[in-house]
Amino acid sequence: MRRPSRAVTVVLGVMAAVMALTGKKQAGRAARPEPEQAIENVKTDAAEIKRSAHR
Repeated sequence: MRRPSRAVTVVLGVMAAVMALTGKKQAGRAARPEPEQAIENVKTDAAEIKRSAHR
């Protein structure tokens, strides 16, 4: 079997770097969850569980 040439390795490395930078940029733009909303959701879930357990 032939080993891949250096040019193929360089091209694949550049492609991987571009994809990594693009992904990092998109992750930075993603909406971060608001802790207040998460806390409120947990409180609502806990109250519902308590109500259903008392039935």
